[in-house]
Amino acid sequence: MTFPVVTNAGRVRLCVVTPTHAAAYQYLAADGTELQLDLGPVDSVDELLGEGAPRVGLKLSHVGADSIATVIELADEYGAPAALDLLLRRAGIDTAGAVALPSMLIPSEGGSVVSWTVAADGRLLFLVSSPNGSALLRSGAEDPLADAHRLEIEEHFVRAEADGAN
Repeated sequence: MTFPVVTNAGRVRLCVVTPTHAAAYQYLAADGTELQLDLGPVDSVDELLGEGAPRVGLKLSHVGADSIATVIELADEYGAPAALDLLLRRAGIDTAGAVALPSMLIPSEGGSVVSWTVAADGRLLFLVSSPNGSALLRSGAEDPLADAHRLEIEEHFVRAEADGAN
């Protein structure tokens, strides 16, 4: 599966997802310049594949399926969605429309740490999930906006699940 993505810097990237990995590439105009994404309709396949068709540039990133599977497992094990909800609420940040994308997997002896890039309420934040709990941070800040131990996250998940059932 291949699809274009516009970064928060306004650059177009071509993302490729296969059974073995995911990768991002430069997406270039036919003349080799940065592509300006045109979301208008296309009249024919020839228009997509002709001389003026966009070109794939350098590979910018590559993530193996094993790393992707590990992040998914750790997100579940650490309760990352519940942690994000809890910590945004503790920090007084609106949870509506909040999104998180994994940005880093850091193996360690006590259990891997997952860093998430978070967009919430017009802010760019970071969630750090670990075996013992999670913390919500601002870029460059040493002190977290909010943090929670694993038991607090599990309790929040149970409460949220019960509220959703009612």
